Amino acid sequence: GYGGLGGYTSYTSGGSAYGNIKEPYDLGSGGGSPYGGKGGGAVILRSTGTILINGTISADGTGTTYRQGGGSGGSIYINAGKIEGNGLISVNGGTGGSDGGGGGAGRIAIYYGENNFTGIISAYGGTVGQTRGGAGTIFLKGSGQTYGDLKVDNYNYDGMVTPIIDGSHNFDKIEVIRKGKLEISAGDTLAISNLYVKENAVMISAGNVNVSQEFSVENNG
Repeated sequence: GYGGLGGYTSYTSGGSAYGNIKEPYDLGSGGGSPYGGKGGGAVILRSTGTILINGTISADGTGTTYRQGGGSGGSIYINAGKIEGNGLISVNGGTGGSDGGGGGAGRIAIYYGENNFTGIISAYGGTVGQTRGGAGTIFLKGSGQTYGDLKVDNYNYDGMVTPIIDGSHNFDKIEVIRKGKLEISAGDTLAISNLYVKENAVMISAGNVNVSQEFSVENNG
């Protein structure tokens, strides 16, 4: 696990969530010793100018063909005056073995003055295994925003949950989409301007969620 929980098996639970949504520096975690998948690394890019991404920036966890779990995705942290390109930014979880769970996805945070990136930003849990991993977190914040936006997107894979790490959090917008599962524990507080749960996604809350503008549940959310 990292951004999302690791998939569980009939023998053991999957790895837990950790790290910071808005400043992700942590490495991903391995899927078990000795043959589980390896956790993804950590990528940090900073530029006051333009960062152009037409290829792939990846901190994916690796998979395994053994009877153990996939590794969790790692971290990608970008701070740019301008971000452009049509490439891929990904922190996906690794594929679990026949008796192992899929790795949880990692965390992505992108801060920008201007965003012209038209490519794919991907943080979905690892597939196959006994249970798929949970989606990671994708955080985007423009220079004109107060708090920034959070997206939890599991690419239509039915996997584990994505827990909010304990504490109080503020966001301009949260989107939980495509079978993402966002979980807010008792004692947690979220203050959000706009909240959207859609496309077979789920939001589970035992904590306090305050939505000041729009709260929309649609398309089997």
